[in-house]
Amino acid sequence: DYQSMSYKKGDLLLVAKNVLKDQASGLDLDKSQVTEDVKDIKQKSDKDATITVSFHAHLLPKIDNDALAKQIAGKSFTSAVRIFSTLPQVTNGKIILSPGIPLLPSVLPRQSSNIHIKLESQ
Repeated sequence: DYQSMSYKKGDLLLVAKNVLKDQASGLDLDKSQVTEDVKDIKQKSDKDATITVSFHAHLLPKIDNDALAKQIAGKSFTSAVRIFSTLPQVTNGKIILSPGIPLLPSVLPRQSSNIHIKLESQ
């Protein structure tokens, strides 16, 4: 007689986010960098069980991307990277201009709607 149990990874991510909300304000999970270790599965009934879950996650600062894009719009790459370095939990900034146009100065677009910010953990 075999028994199995399943869970949705999204449900575990919600649990991790709720725990994080109470533990580390100003930070958010990097969803691409979360792993979980499920242990001690105990079935209480046909529909209920308890489990012990350990999470390993990279955390990212919560940043208002729209406000940051407005702040760096029209600035030089050097100025923008300097602004990035003042943000909490940010250790490095990189700017990629697409499409890359040689011979033009390294300046960000003046319209913040043309600036896309992506946070990544190291």
